[in-house]
Amino acid sequence: MSENPKLSAADIANQISQTEGIHINRRDVINEQAKVNQARFGPRSATQQFLHELEITEGVYYRISRGPQGRIDRIFWTYPWCIDLLRRFPGLLSMDSTYKVNRFNMPLFQATGITCLGSSFNAFFCLISDETEASHTWILQQYKDLLRAYDIDDPYIIITDFDRGLKNAAKDVFPITQQQICVWHIMKNVVHNIKKKWRGPLEGSRLIEGLAPLRSMSREANSTTQLGSDDIRQDVEGRLATTLLRPADQIALNGEVPDQIDPPAALEIVRDPDIRKFKADPDGILSAWEEVVYADTEEDFNYKWATLEQEFQDQLGKLTFLLPYLSFY
Repeated sequence: MSENPKLSAADIANQISQTEGIHINRRDVINEQAKVNQARFGPRSATQQFLHELEITEGVYYRISRGPQGRIDRIFWTYPWCIDLLRRFPGLLSMDSTYKVNRFNMPLFQATGITCLGSSFNAFFCLISDETEASHTWILQQYKDLLRAYDIDDPYIIITDFDRGLKNAAKDVFPITQQQICVWHIMKNVVHNIKKKWRGPLEGSRLIEGLAPLRSMSREANSTTQLGSDDIRQDVEGRLATTLLRPADQIALNGEVPDQIDPPAALEIVRDPDIRKFKADPDGILSAWEEVVYADTEEDFNYKWATLEQEFQDQLGKLTFLLPYLSFY
């Protein structure tokens, strides 16, 4: 049970007490775990053992940063198979930090790339003591040094969330690389802001009542797609944001390779001011925004944005937060 990172010492003690009838407490489990670790790792601490594994594993590329007191505050590493994939597919780099931290309160920063089949792969990993611009700059500089060491091209596109420090760091280290915002994060922010700023009742909308997908294809994809992140599964706004993604993106969010999926048929946009395309409610503007995001051409994009503006004129004073997102398309 100690091999399961989701089980705390207290959880293990409770399970043993309930199933085996043995009186055992949390401290007993911790002591036994310490004995096991001592036998496995010798005098090394968990951190020292991790660094030892990086050092002895053939082909692992890693770099360490220490703070003023000599304590490790950043660790960057990647594996030979990650480097091999980077050689073949250097063009796109997607980066994010998990909000789950280790016992040293260090978030895991992870970067992924995309293959020609649409599948994702791990590019590198980093444990950091904070999420400042300086830390993000250090991470990306280590990545740039890695690319130079293996004669790999710089990424053409970097995808991030809205973290300003990370975006600034990416601009400094890779000044000519195009930056884009992750579409899922955009959708989630749109969901959150519509819920907060909508002028009128929210009752009966998906923002309050449920997560009914926008299209039958989305329903089908959702019935078979399990998100890879517990955080996303548990986040209602995140789950609703996921239903706004096209089916191929929903599948890719799970790290799977999407099959060939025919795009949904383009819906004719009626510009007659007396005829609405979208309902005058929160669900309507979510649908209108999805149409904008997945427009096939610039002309189509402009047309659909004009439709959103026209049909939700009474809301745009409050929904001006949508405007900055348009620059990403």
